[in-house]
Order: sequence, then structure tokens, then C-alpha cells
Amino acid sequence: MDKNFWKEKYENLKTGAENFSSGKINSAEFKKSAAPLGIYEQSNGRFMVRIRVTGGHLPLSDARTIIGVARKHGAGSIHLTTRQDLQLHEVATERIHPIVTELNDNGILFRGGGGDTYRNIVACPHSGISPDSVFDVQPYAKIADEFLREQEKSFQLSRKFKAGFSCCKDDASMATIQDLGFIAKIAEGKRGFEVYAGGGMGRESSAGVKIFDFLPEDELLRCIKAVLVIFHDHGDRINRAKARLRFYVQKIGAEEFKKVFNEYYQRTEKISLPKVTRAFLPEELKLPKKANDDKDFDYWSLYAISPTVFGKDISSVKIFVPNGNISLSDFEEVCNIAGKTGFLRISQTQDILLPAVHSGSLEPLYEVLSRLNLTGGSFSGLLTCCVGATVCKIGILDSTSIAKTISEELDKLFAGDPENRAKHLPIILNSIKISGCPNACGGHPSAVLGFQGMKKNVDGKLLPFLKVYKGADMKNGRLAASSEGDIIPAEKAGEYTRTFLKLSLL
Repeated sequence: MDKNFWKEKYENLKTGAENFSSGKINSAEFKKSAAPLGIYEQSNGRFMVRIRVTGGHLPLSDARTIIGVARKHGAGSIHLTTRQDLQLHEVATERIHPIVTELNDNGILFRGGGGDTYRNIVACPHSGISPDSVFDVQPYAKIADEFLREQEKSFQLSRKFKAGFSCCKDDASMATIQDLGFIAKIAEGKRGFEVYAGGGMGRESSAGVKIFDFLPEDELLRCIKAVLVIFHDHGDRINRAKARLRFYVQKIGAEEFKKVFNEYYQRTEKISLPKVTRAFLPEELKLPKKANDDKDFDYWSLYAISPTVFGKDISSVKIFVPNGNISLSDFEEVCNIAGKTGFLRISQTQDILLPAVHSGSLEPLYEVLSRLNLTGGSFSGLLTCCVGATVCKIGILDSTSIAKTISEELDKLFAGDPENRAKHLPIILNSIKISGCPNACGGHPSAVLGFQGMKKNVDGKLLPFLKVYKGADMKNGRLAASSEGDIIPAEKAGEYTRTFLKLSLL
């Protein structure tokens, strides 16, 4: 792609911000230049700036650059998203262009962060770290991102386009419900992928159509280009409500879509796959060992620590970030803790994974994380949800408040029984998701128990209600379902959740 293409985009952003500040253009007009770069106006008139982190793989050097730029321009915290991005909030209009250009100059690119473009490519945070990994998909996510970034059609779509890679049979990154999803697979000793296309969450969520039971790795880019061009050619450019790829699949049917894909795939020339280089191996984290007889450490160990492929004395550690929000100072301390490990991984559950921690460092690490309130000691802030209507201009309900109500009920449920809480915490956190509107940024259609914000007319007043979704099974590509009767008052969310868990999970 012409190198002047992005220079022009950044100049348009600068001009747009200046014109918006001076009142020459309105919010909708400014959005045309801001949204494709991942920049959106908040409900309070300030801005959110989204930073892509492909596969959630964040080198510490990039993390420190982001902290420095954010601090310089007055952004007080970082938000971790359900697509493994980082977001700066409360950004003043005049600070948008400097933030974008300074990060761009450091190799952190604003391309396709929002708008009708390809979005951040997700991948399992434990890829290449956990023994469950079939193989490490992070390098493939990076190759796919670099390829899509150079395709002009990636920025000429009818709506957003989401892709993802799962390293494990459990499909932790939900490849089956992406516009294009890849699940790592080995056949006859060769690497490749089970491939799905045309899935997605939001209005009329649906699982993708399997287009390959096994796609050899060297056919990856050819497959990506074929699906991209299909979407470019057939996405609905008149009705935005029906413009995602899944609506084209629904329109023509799964079998016809497979035929269309095969036609496009056959006429797409094979594209050489760049050399696959493994995401660099972490150097294990070692901290001075301290004596610790804290029983809470033992409970924390049950749900925060996981085995790795790096040896029996090396574990990965999950850092629980309440509501996905972390202050710049706390994020900086996490980076300092990570030290020579080289990178962090951002998860789709809005948490951080430390890739390699020596067993002798677990207790001192726990002490530091306890001081920062990053151990998951309370359910408060741990449930996956979107930013909600207090921040998002199109939100209907404040999903974080709903999550708080549920969390308070969960803390009561396990009060006085920390061992049972530790045992069930991972299951519960993987089961409940909350979105403030049908757009499903909180991922509620992929939940065992999901909630979608809505308003209902009661005696002439619009009151907050929740549409309840139940029964997702992502291992088998099944989304949660909701019936007409599954609507509850928002204030009943905690009570409903407690009853549901007692009947089905506990």
C-alpha cells in the first residue's frame, strides 16, 4: 500500500480535530476521519483512543512507550478490551493527533482500530505458553495482521471485519464466531487450521460456517484474501444493520456460501507465507523469596497459576484487572515486575497474563499484586463486560454497574468459604458476560449466562431491563439462546445469577 495513504489519514485526523474543536464540523463529520483509526467520542464529549495489540501480545518496550505517551498527554488510565486492545480514555480533542503520531513514530500503528475496517486480530493469551497449545498461533496472528494492513480492501468494507486464532481445541479465542476464525490443528505431522467464516456476535449472532477441516499453514494468506474479497464484494452497503458478513451468509445459506468461497479461493493466487518466527521466549521472572504463611496465597494459587511448557518450576500467572481498568502507575509497576520476561499478554477477559514466573517468586509476586488489588480477591470488577453507557455513546445500560450488582451477590454467596470460592472462580468468570446493548461488546452471546442491556416500557416509563442469554458452548460452536420470557429488571441481575449458579454450576 502507498506509504502516503496513512500519512494522509493522519493529516485528515489532525484537520478534523481542529475543525471539530472550532465548531466547523460536528461529531458525526469528525467520526469519518477518527473512527477508522480507532478513535471515538465518549458520552461526556472527550475521546477514547484505541491501541491495537495483535493477539494481545504486548512487548514491554511498547507498554512503556504507551505509558509515557499517555502520561504526557493527560490520559490517567488504561482500559483492556475484550478484543485485547488497549484504550486511553478521557483524551482531550487537541491531544488526539499528538498521541496517534507519537505512538506511530514508535511503531505502534493506528490502522483499522475502528470503523468499517478489519479490527484487532485476537489470539489465545496462553498460546505457546500452556501445554494445551497445539502450537503457537501468535506468529500467524501477526502475519495475518501485517497482510490485512497492506490490503486496500481492508479499509473499503461495508462494516467491520473480525478475525481470530485459537491455539487449543477448547477454542478459547472463539474462532468459530469470528468473521474469519482459525483453530490450530496438526494433520499428518503438518501444521494447519480448522477454518470458520461468517460468524459474529451482535444483532442476530451466529456461529461461522466451517470452510476447511484442515487448511495447510502455507495456504493461510490465500484463504484470508478470499474471504476479505467476498466481504468487500458482497457486504450490504445500503443497510448497515445487515452489513456484516454473517448477514450475507444468512441471506444465501451456508452451503451456497461454501460454493462462493470455493470460487473466490480457487481464483485467488497462492500467497507465500512469510517465515514463521516464534514469539520470543520469555526469561523467567524471579523475585526475592519471602516467607509467607498467608492462607489467601494458597487460595489465589488455585485459580491464578497455570502450568507452562517451560518446565515444572515455571508457571504463568493471571493478573486480575478490575473492569479491565488499570492506572498508569499500576500498569507501570506490572511492567517493572515482569522485568526480563519481555512481554505481557492481554486476555479477552480483560486481564493480563505473566508468561513465566519461577515457583520461588510466586509468594513475593502475590504480595505485590495484593497491594495493587490485582489478585481477584473479590468478584467485583472481574466479570467480563463492555465499558457501558456511562462511557459509550451508543450504550443503553451501564454494564459495569450491572456487573457490580452481580459481583456483590457472588461475594455474599461465597462469604466464609474461600476454598470453595477459589475452586469455582475460574468457572464462574468464564461463564458470565454482560453487554450494555445488542452490539455485544461484552460477548454475552458466547456466555453460559449472558446479559444484554435494554429498556422496557412500563406504565409509560422506559425502565432498565436485561435480556438473558443461556447455554453457549463454544467448544462446539453453539451460541447462547434467549427466549421472549428471558427478560428481567436490571436490579434483579444478582439474584437471578445466584439462583442460576446454584441450579447449574455449583
